[in-house]
Amino acid sequence: MSFLYNGGPGSASLWLHLGSFSPVRITTDSPNPTADAVQADSNQYSLLDKSDLVFIDAPLTGYSRAVGKATPKDFTGVDRTCAPLTASFSVT
Repeated sequence: MSFLYNGGPGSASLWLHLGSFSPVRITTDSPNPTADAVQADSNQYSLLDKSDLVFIDAPLTGYSRAVGKATPKDFTGVDRTCAPLTASFSVT
């Protein structure tokens, strides 16, 4: 089983789902930034024939949604993003 993680906020989930190891991937006319230069093609580098693929998105990106009692606010904002970092430092 292969676990593939998205880069998180600021990184489109498109590149995890369709830019890496999925059976279909998008190709671009890079470095040309025009939207009409994007097309879907079979991915000869897909791992699907070798492994079960589990795509993991950051909360609220891609297909990820807050469930149960959670709300989107529980996962977004500067305080939530910085909390793991600020817990490691003491400011005097």
